[in-house]
Amino acid sequence: MTRFLFAREGRAAGMPTRGFKKVVLSRKSDYIVEQIYEALLRGDLKPEQRLSSESELAETFGVSKLTVREAVRSLEQMGIVEVRKGGSGGLFIREADLASTVKQLENIMRIPHITVTDLTETRVALETYILRDLLPHKKIPDKMLSRLTENIAAAEQYYNEGKNLERLRTNFEFHLMLASLTDNNMIIILHSLTCDMLIRFFRLARPSPEMFMKTLDYHREIVAAIRDREFDKAARVNAEHMRVASRKMTEKSKQQSYLHVGE
Repeated sequence: MTRFLFAREGRAAGMPTRGFKKVVLSRKSDYIVEQIYEALLRGDLKPEQRLSSESELAETFGVSKLTVREAVRSLEQMGIVEVRKGGSGGLFIREADLASTVKQLENIMRIPHITVTDLTETRVALETYILRDLLPHKKIPDKMLSRLTENIAAAEQYYNEGKNLERLRTNFEFHLMLASLTDNNMIIILHSLTCDMLIRFFRLARPSPEMFMKTLDYHREIVAAIRDREFDKAARVNAEHMRVASRKMTEKSKQQSYLHVGE
């Protein structure tokens, strides 16, 4: 069976599909999304590659054009494809970047009943591994230590100005900078995903002054431990900080009725 997922010769350079199946599931558009995503992982689809027309995709998968449109919308939301206008436009595989990769993973990992505790323990595991096992083998630039210190000052300023979302993102950015020191893209992506999901939980819960100042104290203590290359201490302090913050912010969110997972 010769079908075309990629644009055909004469319309745009293309190639016959391999390994694609007729849709048999009840939610057909999801099956199309799954197959295209798997083709991307296999390397059959490449960034900037142009896909076939709507009619050809419908023929390839044995579905209606409406189902293809639903699949394309889902793929756009996941950051996998983009629709370009104009004479040379069409449906293209997006060039991957950190933001779109995290977005893809967020969509793949839409598992019910993920709790703040689940996410926090994932962060504790990742960051303990980063601090205790990876960073001892790295040279920590003075410039990065300065950036971490500046981050603490910026978070305090946002808090004083009542800019809660900026304050929250800056606090998480502190931890993302620690992950970036690993130079391990998979760790950075997983860490970014976990932090993005936690921000959704906590974005409207403004911490008490005491809670926020404690966060700053934890961050200062972590920076000092890293500067002194006391990585075991940094890992212990960091784990305690994340668990305390998670517990306090969850309580605060529930009190304010702001804990909305799906937003």
